Amino acid sequence: MAEPFVADGTLSRVLPGWSEIPAPVHAVFASSRYMDPKVRSFVDLCRSAFKGNDGS
Repeated sequence: MAEPFVADGTLSRVLPGWSEIPAPVHAVFASSRYMDPKVRSFVDLCRSAFKGNDGS
């Protein structure tokens, strides 16, 4: 999200030697059989947003 602002010079990196430690994200729910469509949409959104962070 910040990449365009870094590119145009609005934002600059303060600690260039530092990077965040990757942390796993889990979605836990009882059953997908009776899952509310809103919850399913949120889980799908998260899955696509974090795609590739788990090796997939």
